[in-house]
Amino acid sequence: MGQKNSRGDYETFLEEESQKQTKKKKEKEKEKEKEKQNEKQNEKEKEKQKEKNKKNQEAKNLQEKSKQIPRERRTSKDKNKKPQTTPEVLVPTVFRWKGGGNNVKIKASFTNWEPIKMSQSESDFTLILNLPVGQHKYVYVVDGETAISYHEPITMDENGEMLNITEIKTIDEEMLSPNNSLKKSSPREYSQHVPPILSYQTYPPKIPPLLHHPPITLDTGDDPSHMSIPSHVILNHLYSITREDVVIYSSTNRYKSKFVTTVLYKPI
Repeated sequence: MGQKNSRGDYETFLEEESQKQTKKKKEKEKEKEKEKQNEKQNEKEKEKQKEKNKKNQEAKNLQEKSKQIPRERRTSKDKNKKPQTTPEVLVPTVFRWKGGGNNVKIKASFTNWEPIKMSQSESDFTLILNLPVGQHKYVYVVDGETAISYHEPITMDENGEMLNITEIKTIDEEMLSPNNSLKKSSPREYSQHVPPILSYQTYPPKIPPLLHHPPITLDTGDDPSHMSIPSHVILNHLYSITREDVVIYSSTNRYKSKFVTTVLYKPI
């Protein structure tokens, strides 16, 4: 009986040991499978990281190329673009011919030497133009013949022909430039002798040329309710004109940036 019991215990021991061995093998196999899975997972993550780095590098390269291409395009466009210039300052300039004649025109560098007819008054011919700042050369055409005014500055061109010249300045330049009319004169210029009236001397016009165009006579275009901005020199003047049996009075006034023209019709 004792031998049987010891043999049975030994068999159970062997069974337990074999179970332990099989259990250990299974655990090792599981660990190996886990390691393999971890290795596969790591490889996948490495591949993903490589792809991500590759995409980032491609994006950087594209960004650098895109930075370089617009610069070239901008420079080519900038070459074709015209430089931005400040708006040109135009100064009202009066031209006056006092030498007589029936038909007087002016030809100048600012008109490409095309003649422009001047307005005739009782004593002279006048023309008002808005000119840019700078020097301008011109001549008069009196009854079809070219003439210059000796009362205005004179210069010579490349061919030796005499021309009148004027220098247009801005208001600030005129205020800063010295006024020659205020220079001190010598005592010899004064005397008791009354000089004779010279032939070229003329009487002043009855009305300044700037007042020949009141707002009521200006062209209003398609909409008569909207008039152009009048010149400041015609403000607060009373204009009158007689048409058939009606006398028309008009006056233009300004309040801040608004202009009001009042027209009165009175029967004769």
